[in-house]
Amino acid sequence: VVSTRGRIEEWNRTYKTLDGSIDDQMPLAVLVNGESASAAEIVAGVMQDYDRGVLIGTQTFGKGLVQTSRPLTYNNRVKITTARYYIPSGRCIQELEYGDHADDTVKRKAGIFKTKAGRDVYDRGGLMPDILVEEPNVKSITVELFVQGLLFKYANYFHSQHPSTTFDASQFSNFKTWLNNNSFEYYSPFNQSIDSLYEMAKAEKQDQMVLDNILKLKKPLNETDTELEEAKHEITRLVMQELGARKELQAGEIKSILNEDEAILISLKMLRNQDHYKKLLSSN
Repeated sequence: VVSTRGRIEEWNRTYKTLDGSIDDQMPLAVLVNGESASAAEIVAGVMQDYDRGVLIGTQTFGKGLVQTSRPLTYNNRVKITTARYYIPSGRCIQELEYGDHADDTVKRKAGIFKTKAGRDVYDRGGLMPDILVEEPNVKSITVELFVQGLLFKYANYFHSQHPSTTFDASQFSNFKTWLNNNSFEYYSPFNQSIDSLYEMAKAEKQDQMVLDNILKLKKPLNETDTELEEAKHEITRLVMQELGARKELQAGEIKSILNEDEAILISLKMLRNQDHYKKLLSSN
């Protein structure tokens, strides 16, 4: 399953399963992302190396170090890196060449390894999924709503008014009305950048025509409603998550978006197409 290798021979160990497989035929989809780290990466990497399942999502974190604590005086302890984890193909999932993230310029040169079926896999740091699902870029107005805590507050308001009602896109107009009643003001990063450019040009004593043309680039302040509509889907999804948490804590938060999670939808589609599934796990 996994082995450890260090500078001292006693740190070199190989770990194997105690029992045989319960099932080695059932199709598997393994969901991963940038927060999949350490033990989660080892399990996912083993699945990939033995062609036992298809990894779907984004590149994993890249935490493949064995760390051991040693006692110091005055009841202190120091944690030191003693070895690295290696998965069956021989890959090390550690992101950096050396033990910590202090120097991001020190990278391991990616090597090519083979899975059991002969597929090419790499040790460029973390695990690269077999099917890459790009995470969507969140719009700046959504980030602003989150930072101001307005999504959290609206979820509290909505849940208090409609405890048994599910929030969806059809109620988005009510959300916008609530924002307006709570004096939400949004000044886009684009306009902030134009303001900075204007001040820079002004400090350099640029011609008035140049200054006027810079100001013409600014978005009208009444564009807030348009930008809210453009971010409607992602805002609705975040509100649904918040409301799910009000009902069933983290479990409710997760269940509220299962039907819209792109990685899950792609996984279901793949598992229903056995020819595609087998092709992904073959070396051809």
